[in-house]
Amino acid sequence: MMSSEGLTDHHVEFYLFTITGYLYDVAQAAARKWGDETSPVVSLGLSGWIRSRALGWLTTSVAVAAGLIMTWLIS
Repeated sequence: MMSSEGLTDHHVEFYLFTITGYLYDVAQAAARKWGDETSPVVSLGLSGWIRSRALGWLTTSVAVAAGLIMTWLIS
């Protein structure tokens, strides 16, 4: 497939994986930052660990959903 900009399927896949990977890295960095600020050692409980894991799962899910939506829009 060739689009009007001259991009092939391989270019589109590369950009799609790059953007999705970047979103995943941002999601993981946010989860680590929140996890560091509310670590179980500091809060003396599991609430900080649960919050950091929930943020990690949420942001990772958003990144995956964004990748799927981009794939659907491109195809």
